[in-house]
Amino acid sequence: MLNRESVQIAQVFHRVQRECVPAWSREEIKQIEQRIQADKVILCAEMDQHTSRACAAANVWEAQARFRTAKQFAVNSYVPRMEMMEIILDAVIARRDYLDNSSSDDSGGDYAA
Repeated sequence: MLNRESVQIAQVFHRVQRECVPAWSREEIKQIEQRIQADKVILCAEMDQHTSRACAAANVWEAQARFRTAKQFAVNSYVPRMEMMEIILDAVIARRDYLDNSSSDDSGGDYAA
C-alpha cells in the first residue's frame, strides 16, 4: 500500500517526466525536498523491517525465505522508488542551479530552464 508521501512523490515524478526540469519556485523546491525526506524516512523504515525479520530468523530455511522476500520487495518497491527520487532530485538540483544563476544575472528573470 502506498502512503501519502509516496503518492505525492509519484505525482512530482510524472511532472518531471513531462517537463524535464519544471519551472518550480524556490518554495515548491522546498516542499518537494520535504516530501522526499518524508518518503526517504518511510522507505528506510521499511527496509529496516525486512532486515530485522531476516536477522530474527530462527533457522537457515526461515532466513532464506525472509531474504528472498526482502529481495523481491526491493526489486518491486525500493528500487523503483529510489530511482524516482533520484530523477526528481536531479531536476530539483538543476532548477535550483538555474534559479541561483538567474538571480545573479542582471536581468533577474525567472524563466524555466
